Amino acid sequence: MVRILSVLILAGALFQATPVLADFTLNFEALEDLDFVTNQYASYGVTFANALALEAGISLNEYDFPPHSGSVVISDDAGPMRLDFSVPVTTISGYFTYVSPLTMSAYDSGDGLLASINSTYSENTTTSGNPTNDFLDLTYLGGIHHVIIEGDPFGGSFTLDDLAVSQVPVPPQVWPMLVFSGLYLVHRRARKHTSGE
Repeated sequence: MVRILSVLILAGALFQATPVLADFTLNFEALEDLDFVTNQYASYGVTFANALALEAGISLNEYDFPPHSGSVVISDDAGPMRLDFSVPVTTISGYFTYVSPLTMSAYDSGDGLLASINSTYSENTTTSGNPTNDFLDLTYLGGIHHVIIEGDPFGGSFTLDDLAVSQVPVPPQVWPMLVFSGLYLVHRRARKHTSGE
């Protein structure tokens, strides 16, 4: 039992050498109204471009664009919103309210399109009659380097709240190598201990 536990601890320690993001959700409540969103969440492994914070009761029209939670959302500013990840991620999701159809597209590090998803409606503000806060979820198991979210090409067309990101899991083919390495080291340690080296 102790050896199995040692193998698992060792496998975990070996895996920590590979950078991964922890799964996280951003509700944007730490932002001030009209903050340009760039590297405020770099510690989570994500940076933004063409994103602007809007707060209910100040610059956000919360009647047509109600936040999914709290009072702060982010909006596309002067063009499509872009999210870049410091290490690849597998899933990105969020709650969107928009005045024109949205497309969320995932890319690899060479700007190759991996996957995309379209909004459920052509518009979903409160006055449109469609439900606000449309949940969009994009997954690519091979790993997403960056995402572009486009409504109106000039921006100012959607809000995003409660952005959730999932990390790339350990590839299944890597686990046998980690376990074998751990077993080998446990075996060597046991041999040293029994032979008195």
